Parts: sequence; C-alpha cells; structure tokens
Amino acid sequence: SRAGYVSAEKVCTLNVKSSATPATIEITTSTLPDGVIGTSYSASLASNPSGATWTIANSLPTGLALNAGTISGIPTAAGTTRFRVRATYGTATASKDLSIVIADLAITTSTLPGATVGDAYNQTLTSNGSVLKWGISSGNLPAGLSLNEDSGVLSGTLTTAGEYTFTISAGNSYATATKEFTVNVQARSSSNTPGSGGGGCGSFLSVAGLAVLALFMRKR
Repeated sequence: SRAGYVSAEKVCTLNVKSSATPATIEITTSTLPDGVIGTSYSASLASNPSGATWTIANSLPTGLALNAGTISGIPTAAGTTRFRVRATYGTATASKDLSIVIADLAITTSTLPGATVGDAYNQTLTSNGSVLKWGISSGNLPAGLSLNEDSGVLSGTLTTAGEYTFTISAGNSYATATKEFTVNVQARSSSNTPGSGGGGCGSFLSVAGLAVLALFMRKR
C-alpha cells in the first residue's frame, strides 16, 4: 500500500429468515356427514395448512359442540342446520358455509319373511341410529315368537298358522320410531307331518285296519 494509507476489509453476513406463518389458509372440508337424532356424532374439520384454530358463527345442531376442530356430541333434534366455520392460522383466516342434516330415528328393516308352523325363526331388526329399547306397540307377534328388547332379535319356534300384523317400536333418549310388519305363518302340509304320507306308519296302520275289518266281515 501507499505510504501513509491503511487498507482494511470486513466481511458481513446477513441472515434472512422466512416467516413460518402462511399468507393464506384454505378450509378443505367440503361437506359434513349426516347424523341421527339420539345417536353419537363426530366429524373433523380440515384445513391447508393443518393446525388451524377453529370457531363457529351461528349455531350447531342442538347437542353438538366444536372442540379443537372436531364437531361432536349427541344431536337431540332432527332438522338441517346451516352455519359458518372460520379457520385461523397466525394472521391468515378463511371462512366457509357448511350444514349438518340430523335425521329422525327410523326402523330400516323393510319386511319380515313368512315361515311354516314348526320352523325355528330368527330375524334381527335394524335402524338408522342408536336404539336403546325395542318393543311391540300394537298387535301380536306370531305364536311362539318373542322380541329381545335390547338386541331387536325376533326369534322362537312358530306354533300356529295365520297372518299376524303388529307394530314394532324402536327408541332412544330423544326419539321413538315405529313400523308395521306382517308375517304369514303357513300350516305344515300333511305330507311333511310325521306318521303320514306314502310308506309311513299312518299308511301301514290304514292297510292293517282294512284287513282286520275284512276278516271280521267274513266271519259274520
């Protein structure tokens, strides 16, 4: 260097950090599943990126609540409820209108099969939601059958022919559903009855009886 001048250099490093908070957030949940009155419900909201804080504008169906992005509870009334959800991630927010349909409790078994006297019968009734108790609200079951009020199983051995019409009820803490059924019970044909038919004991006894009668008539 020139006389009387001092040269110096210094290297500086500048660190630029990107923000971890996204500029936008998207709610990716498009629809929510239907529910049934008196039946446990749970559905999760989703966003991109995940990890949003969720809030609800308006009201959820009666009996449901939002907690950490999950809507859950036991709905206590039927109907369609519309509401707006809001997702917040840092300074980014998004809103979307959604709805939940809560259906009435219903018995979903369509028909019950017929049977024949002497047959073992076993049918399980079904519903679209939670049932705490099954019952008979009117009419009579076919003779020999009974209904399990806890499981909804109709079972037993049929004893009497006829057409039986009755109404089944299904209930939980908030709703009761009813449905009418008819079961036709056929009499067992003589060809299927033990001791009758060709070659059976009844046929043998009939032939033997005729032979005895013919012998008696000859002696007279």
